[in-house]
Amino acid sequence: MGKKVLLAVLSTIFLFSCATSANYDNKLQKWVGKSAVSLQEKWGRPAHVKMFANGDSIMTYIKANDVYVPSEYIIFNQGYVPGNEVTVQPYPSQSSNFMNTTELVGYETEYTCQTSFLVQNGIITGWRWSGNNCVAY
Repeated sequence: MGKKVLLAVLSTIFLFSCATSANYDNKLQKWVGKSAVSLQEKWGRPAHVKMFANGDSIMTYIKANDVYVPSEYIIFNQGYVPGNEVTVQPYPSQSSNFMNTTELVGYETEYTCQTSFLVQNGIITGWRWSGNNCVAY
């Protein structure tokens, strides 16, 4: 059982370590020369389409994820009883209270990726992406 868990953890780490923006570039480059219709069949309806007077268009897809990052501080009150105040302390070896809270301590961050495809005569001829989470495996 322990070996299976270890193998699953190592496989997950390996899989996520391969997610790079270079791989995303390669994935997007494979769409050049293919039809906009096939892109929509695979990626779904774009978030925005800009049409130009000459018939060209830019199809834009947006991916956004909010992630909660817990605080590095630990919940200190070892004898916690529901309804009591929770004490958070940054250093477990010190006995003084750092802060009293009844809410989670941490922050939220957003990961985004905006990908646009240039479409000419129904065929994808170029692409561009921006954001902090444009990666592929």
